[in-house]
Amino acid sequence: MFRCLQLAVLLALGMVVCAGAIPVQPVWALKNTLFLGFSAEGEVVTRPFLAAGGPVAYVEGRDARTGKVSTRITFPEARDDLGLLALTPDLQTFAWLNRLGDVLTMRAGENHWTSSSPGLRGTEALVFSPDGRTLAAMNVNGYVQLWDVPKGERRATLLLQSQPRSLTFHPSRPLLAVNETRTAGSVTLWDTNTGQKVLTVPGLTGVLRPFQFAPDGTLFTRVGYSVGFLGLDLDRLGQGDWGMNVRTLPTFTEPCPPDSPAEVCARGVRAASFNADGSRVLLNILRTPQNVPASLLYDSKTGRRLKVIDTPGASATLTPDGQGLMLNTFQGEIQGVPLP
Repeated sequence: MFRCLQLAVLLALGMVVCAGAIPVQPVWALKNTLFLGFSAEGEVVTRPFLAAGGPVAYVEGRDARTGKVSTRITFPEARDDLGLLALTPDLQTFAWLNRLGDVLTMRAGENHWTSSSPGLRGTEALVFSPDGRTLAAMNVNGYVQLWDVPKGERRATLLLQSQPRSLTFHPSRPLLAVNETRTAGSVTLWDTNTGQKVLTVPGLTGVLRPFQFAPDGTLFTRVGYSVGFLGLDLDRLGQGDWGMNVRTLPTFTEPCPPDSPAEVCARGVRAASFNADGSRVLLNILRTPQNVPASLLYDSKTGRRLKVIDTPGASATLTPDGQGLMLNTFQGEIQGVPLP
């Protein structure tokens, strides 16, 4: 107890945790399976791997509590040549690259189109906008292609200053935020209707993680040693008095390893996920002294930490109902876990 009081006095960044974290108890598990996200109904969307290696040409929707298959969607058009894949939460629109990465295919209901437009090679991520009408293809060569889904054509190419590392669509506006490797001015905001840059976000440099729009439209990302919600004042973009407000979560700290010269260490956040209404946020960290993967659950509005959860050998994602976790283990297994 005295040790905890000492450390709390020494550091004002956040609360020091001396009690052990809560362990998890998976109720179902799947080997050789990719976790793709959640459907609009809260199903877990997965993509199995073949025993010989490589993903199969179908995806499955599973009950998050039991892991049982409720939906299977196949891609006969791919003919065993299904590479990088993206989907909308309603499971009605899909986009994928072939394994060579030079042909893009889109399937939206009964509509189907294919393009071998130049510049597809090097695509590292495919992401749909929330309304499903725009597809962003993030390319290692320093640009992002925006595709018009209903028309089946490329709408714009966003030319960046350096390699993009992550991107995120605004939940309700036609805006895309891009994080680059460039050390200065690395976060930019783009109008997805016109392909024009509307803002370079000040004060954000380097590769940031987490990096995503929260359900309330704030940009959730690293702020110093902590993470926070950045209100970008989007209604005043381009005006002289444009401003930005920042609300941070308390920095999580622990006693440092024995060989460290410092008394306490701040735990950096590796990834984040929200429940559907944004009231809760889950942060992935590494705890000392053995750098064990763990998760921190916060109340998004008050910033109050609700739980510290140990997830050894796995990263965790909060389910849309806020009542469970999806674990991705480092051995290629996914696990369904009730929130302890």
